[in-house]
Amino acid sequence: MADQVHMAKLDALAAEIRKLKVTLKEQGSSSAEINRNQAVLDKVSELQKLKEALAGDDPNRDEAFFSRQKAEREEAQKQKQADSEAQQIQMKAQEEALGSRLPLIQRKIFHLFHHVGSGPTFHYEPPARLNAKDCGFGQGDNPHPPVYVTEKWDGTTMQATSTHVFKRMDSWGKRRDGQDPADRYDLRLLAWRDKEHWRGLDFAGADPRVFEALSPHLDKLASLEEGLCVYFEAVHTDINANFKGLPSFADIRVNPAIPLHRT
Repeated sequence: MADQVHMAKLDALAAEIRKLKVTLKEQGSSSAEINRNQAVLDKVSELQKLKEALAGDDPNRDEAFFSRQKAEREEAQKQKQADSEAQQIQMKAQEEALGSRLPLIQRKIFHLFHHVGSGPTFHYEPPARLNAKDCGFGQGDNPHPPVYVTEKWDGTTMQATSTHVFKRMDSWGKRRDGQDPADRYDLRLLAWRDKEHWRGLDFAGADPRVFEALSPHLDKLASLEEGLCVYFEAVHTDINANFKGLPSFADIRVNPAIPLHRT
């Protein structure tokens, strides 16, 4: 082990280097410029010589430091992997416990009026007329059903009960022609309530944007009546391009339904 005088020199020189780097940064130097600064290089070289004078097994040598650092990283990675596997087992157990007792999946909300195109080419085609193809106007036993006009938010479509939070998944992808719309979506469990605590939203691999959006509302979700499911969009600065202009925006939006009867 190095004597106290030698270690005092090491500590003092290391402190000088840190102070010099802070001063250079305050003067406007970049990290690359600081690392190339001659005064910094000279002091780092002097520090290296002091370290090389230490005994081969001294824990203050660079070799020992980097070896410890590597071992700590490997141990942390092993623990992270073990935690992730344990979380996956818990999530799987919750999915199996739910079985087929999933809430009704929200289907796609269709446009009220006839439209063509998609994405940048989307537009309502004149003259204005009802979207009979998707909404069923003029067909069946009730050719003029009530119309529900909703406020549209684009985010991550989700739904929740008082005990579970789900994300709606599109199982069709780009293959949409000739398929039953009832088979388009599925639900993926994201979180469940264990006694008084929600679990899953902060698991390894979970979407931190969804966690940010839902966190302020978890108590309200927990207070939902049994058997009730709420449908909503998780909206976030980084979820949809529409919100890029809203820094640190994270919230949920429930699409309200207002019945409007045709006259």
